[in-house]
Amino acid sequence: MNPSVQSLIENDNDSLNQTNKPFPLENVERSIVEQFEQQVSRHGNRLAIGFPGQDLTYNALNQWANRIARAVLTKLGAGSEPVALLFETGPSMIAAMLGVLKAGKFY
Repeated sequence: MNPSVQSLIENDNDSLNQTNKPFPLENVERSIVEQFEQQVSRHGNRLAIGFPGQDLTYNALNQWANRIARAVLTKLGAGSEPVALLFETGPSMIAAMLGVLKAGKFY
């Protein structure tokens, strides 16, 4: 292997090993929705999604996901069942995924 490449790999390994810290257990025990809503409460006006032509703050994304969750519950009712999602990559995909999870469903 090229010595300069080997040196880069070793430096990368050192950097990665320095970040090898215990993961807070409370982050594992909370759902994706709970963790997202915590970010909304902490950083509501900050940028959550930056996408060409459509930037969303955490508050805006949360409101969009809540509307989707209400629509899913209106259409399907309560209960745990799959919801099919088909989107191009973008903010609408993220909002739909969060909305389905907020409705207590899975995708």
